[in-house]
Amino acid sequence: MVRKMFSIIGIVWVLVSITSSPANASVTLKEVKSIYKALIKKNKLDAPPLYVVKNNDINGFTLKDKIVITTGAMKYLDKAEMALILGHELTHWKFNDAYSWFEVGTFMEDRADVFGAEYAKNIGYPKCQQAQLFILFHYLYGEHEGHHSLNPVRYHNICNA
Repeated sequence: MVRKMFSIIGIVWVLVSITSSPANASVTLKEVKSIYKALIKKNKLDAPPLYVVKNNDINGFTLKDKIVITTGAMKYLDKAEMALILGHELTHWKFNDAYSWFEVGTFMEDRADVFGAEYAKNIGYPKCQQAQLFILFHYLYGEHEGHHSLNPVRYHNICNA
């Protein structure tokens, strides 16, 4: 029953995504740096340097000494979605999740989603606008990816946090 409900939600998501996504949903390097600096300043965060790697995947990740986003994320996401990705990764940095590979799990990812969305909200991006990212992820990757919760659950957690 739950799987069927998520499938129905997924179909609605794809329709909403097609009708609501910006035509030119891309973010320049200058805009990424500006969003990153605003997140750090407004939320009083300590943060590592930000790196960009050339890769068409929509991704961001935290290593022990840096936060990394892909050129694919810059190409396909809008500013609100990028703020969520960066906020999510800053949360992993804040809680030293890069040092906890043996503990990586849904809890850490859900926490990064909720904190990251709050950080992005603090610089002016409404949570449900940020959460459109999970509509895109659902369309591209299906209901679930790795240690993350189901994409419909991630969307719900952010919009209703």
